[in-house]
This record gives sequence, C-alpha cells and structure tokens, in this order.
Amino acid sequence: MLIDWPFRSVRFRVHPCFWLVVVPTVWSGYFLEVVTLFGLILIHELGHVSVARHFGWRMTEIELLPFGGVAKTDEWGTVPAKEEMLVAIAGPAFNGIVVVFGAGCYLFGWWDTEWAQFFVTANMWLAGFNLLPIIPLDGGRILQAFLSYRFPFRTCITSSHLISFTLSFGMLAVSVIPFAYGGPPLFNVGVIACFLMMSNAFMWYQKHYQFMRFLIQRQVDDVPKERPVFPLLVSHCDTVQSTIRRWKKEAYHVMVVRDDSGKVLRVLPEERLLDYFLATPSPRATIGDLLD
Repeated sequence: MLIDWPFRSVRFRVHPCFWLVVVPTVWSGYFLEVVTLFGLILIHELGHVSVARHFGWRMTEIELLPFGGVAKTDEWGTVPAKEEMLVAIAGPAFNGIVVVFGAGCYLFGWWDTEWAQFFVTANMWLAGFNLLPIIPLDGGRILQAFLSYRFPFRTCITSSHLISFTLSFGMLAVSVIPFAYGGPPLFNVGVIACFLMMSNAFMWYQKHYQFMRFLIQRQVDDVPKERPVFPLLVSHCDTVQSTIRRWKKEAYHVMVVRDDSGKVLRVLPEERLLDYFLATPSPRATIGDLLD
C-alpha cells in the first residue's frame, strides 16, 4: 500500500521577513533552538495540509513566515465553514500532540528539564500565537468562518480584515512600549506586526476578488443538503449586486421580490440571480430586470 505523502506537489518558499527574525536569533547563539522551531513549524503545517487533503483541497505552497508558516490554497472562502475551521485548528492541534510527546520524553528521562521546558513552551507559543484572531493566522481563519454562520459573507470579509488590522496595529504599539520607558523595543514583535498589517492591507484591496471567487465557486457547486434555506425580502428596485452582498455563505437564499406596496411579485432562487449577475455584472442591474 502506497502512502500519500501530504507535502507531495506542495512548493516551499521562505518569506524575506523570515530571515529578519531568524538571522539575529542564530547570531545570538541559538542555532539548535532555531532548527527545532523550524521543525515545529513544519509539523504545524503538516496538520493543515493533512486535514485539507482529507477534504480534497488543492494545496499549492507552504511559505515560512516570521511567526511560523502559511499553507496556501485557493479553497479559503469557497468551501463550507466547518471545513475551514477544522483545517485551521489542525495546525495548533498537531502542536498539542507534540507537547504530549515532549512531556512524555521528559517523564521517561530522555530529556532534561531545560530542553523539555523549551520544547513544550515553544509548541504552546506557536499554537497560541497562531490562534490569535488575525488573518492570515489560524485564529483569523476561524474567526472569518465563524462569522459566516451569522452574517453576510461580504460583511465577514471586511469585518475580519478590519479586526485583523486593528489587532496587528495593537501588536506594533506593544512592541515599542519598552522603548518609551528607556528599554529596547521588541524587534521581533514589531517585525511580525508590520508583516500582519501589510498582509491585511493587501487582502483588503483583494476583498472584491475574494468575494467573486466565492460567487463563481457557488455557481459551480451543487447545493449541499445541509445548507438551510434563508428567505430574503427584496424590492424590485434593489440592485442585483446589493442583494447578492446580503447572502450568507452557509445558507441557500430565495429572494421574495415585492413591489412598492409590499405585494409579492415573484420568488427567485439564488441560481437565477447568480447566473444573471455573473453574465451581466452591471452595478445598476435591478431585481426588476429579472422579472421582465
């Protein structure tokens, strides 16, 4: 029986900011610790890739970043939120398994106290930091998936990036607090905060592209049986674009079209709006145009 190696066909890349954190650390005499952290990052990403491959995701690249790594895929935002949560939590979960392994090595006397403490602490920090609700960290992915159950997906995209940018700016502020009291700034924290801010600024300008990918994939996929039906009251004067922006990712929508007096004119399935919008992506097209 052949084993399907999870990293098969996945490219590896190192972000330039990774060296800004690693080189000073190695220069300080912590080579073994850096190598260990590198291994823990790969284990973390192995968790993401393994679960993602289980769901049939297409994994393209693993990029090493100052705070860890990112398993890149085109599936984020186009698959069920449950899958996104499980893939996101898989990385920290693998670190948790490794913590148990490290504790066992210490209890059996294979590792001394100092090394076991470093190993366990490094895993806990890596898992805990990645669970912060900041995109592209695992916690940010979980936050966006969780919001998609309650709010329109377009709102989830913008809200999660605003929250992520705000928290990243807070990290940057924390990194310079020691400097204000005469101490050295937290250089590593500052580098990570700047990277997260730049990432969210870039993704903010890509939010329309992310939403369009979601719509295109929704047009291709069959409607899951477990997706609840959500009636959406709309006016015949409402634009198709504004109506679609009210769609929830985890619901199937039927548009109840009413006139100015409140009389129901027609009930439209979401496929009708989606096909019309993608064929004629005019921001001025109204629901009434579909009734003609």
